[in-house]
Amino acid sequence: MAKLRDLIHDQYTRRIHEADHTGQFLKPEDFSLFEEELSKKNRRFDIVRRLSQNTNDIVMASSRKLFEDRPHLVSPGGNAYPNRRMQACIRDMEFLLRYIILSFLCGDSSILKLRCLDGLKETYYSLGTPSEFVAESVENMWIEAMKYLDYSSEDPSTWDSPYSWSISVSQEYGGSLPNCSDLYSELKIYFDIAKDGVQ
Repeated sequence: MAKLRDLIHDQYTRRIHEADHTGQFLKPEDFSLFEEELSKKNRRFDIVRRLSQNTNDIVMASSRKLFEDRPHLVSPGGNAYPNRRMQACIRDMEFLLRYIILSFLCGDSSILKLRCLDGLKETYYSLGTPSEFVAESVENMWIEAMKYLDYSSEDPSTWDSPYSWSISVSQEYGGSLPNCSDLYSELKIYFDIAKDGVQ
């Protein structure tokens, strides 16, 4: 099994590693990819920072919604009863979210697939955990995560350094907020991979 450090490659190191391994030169399209990634780096870092700082709140709000919508899970005989089993469910949700964030940071779904999801569905099955509710909790986390990624009403000068967009906004975007739809779409892919991987 590959070590985690060998799996964590961003777009740059992964492409350079591939070229070096096969004895090839980097191609013009590689540099175009690097340029595109560099233009988005501050936005990606800021999204990761916001999600990482609010992981606990995202998980707790998501689990609260799941248990409110599915009260039988926390009733006697339910999969999240008693408290120790509920805590195990919440812990698993946090693990999933952190691997989703890490995969998004590196732009590499193999981190999530190999280090988190590999064998997880079978584990849940052996424990008698309904996979559809695990998938529902992942969807809840996506909805909660997006609440922390609304920049429309914020003053760029209030963003934290060094992972803020203040430099990008002033130099690259003429002082207006950049469009994040492509990064949000990418982030949703990792949530969907996690959701599909547990059921």
